[in-house]
Amino acid sequence: MLSLLYVSVSKLSGATALQEVEAIVTGSMVKNARQGITGALIFTGSHFAQVLEGDDERVDALMREICLDNRHSCVTVIRRWPVSVRRFESWSMAYSGGATYIGRPIEYLLEPSANTHVDEIDRVYALMEQLVATLA
Repeated sequence: MLSLLYVSVSKLSGATALQEVEAIVTGSMVKNARQGITGALIFTGSHFAQVLEGDDERVDALMREICLDNRHSCVTVIRRWPVSVRRFESWSMAYSGGATYIGRPIEYLLEPSANTHVDEIDRVYALMEQLVATLA
């Protein structure tokens, strides 16, 4: 099983951005459940951060689709590794609404040196887990 964290720059703007993200989440919940993919999404208004968990081939196929989605750019895989336990096992797509207050840690992951800073990557995972905990 694979866990993957990516960050991207949002091309969504204006008053409809949150509505568009809600539509993404609604569609993804159904599609991910059928594919056995779990995970969580954060939308800061300017960036996306998402964790995908599941079968390697299915996660990679979904990641290819995500890279082609014109609603964001600079899609960057931050971490990709095998896992034996899912962190978001109860969620085909956990999402708690816009999270502008955690934009800086997510933005930081797109900086060239960020991939070497495991603490910052772990911080984003912890923030995602905290947001998901509020949904339970």
